[in-house]
Amino acid sequence: MTRRFPRFVFHDGVFESWTDRKKANLLAVIREYADLGVQPIITLIDSDTPPADDSGSVFGSDEIVLDLARRGPEGRLFRMKAW
Repeated sequence: MTRRFPRFVFHDGVFESWTDRKKANLLAVIREYADLGVQPIITLIDSDTPPADDSGSVFGSDEIVLDLARRGPEGRLFRMKAW
């Protein structure tokens, strides 16, 4: 029997209203699940990012696949038209 499990997890506003310590802990858990093969998809705004590590970065360049911004269809998830 094959056991099925989710291949990705989507969290919208994942770090909103959390303390920096909890944000850092949650990011560590998200990375653990990624190492197990679950693709995390998270949204956040700059002011909600966890504290940076010693190198001054929060996320590695290999962790960011798409940076959404208000710049037309290219900055939208799935490049969908606004409704």
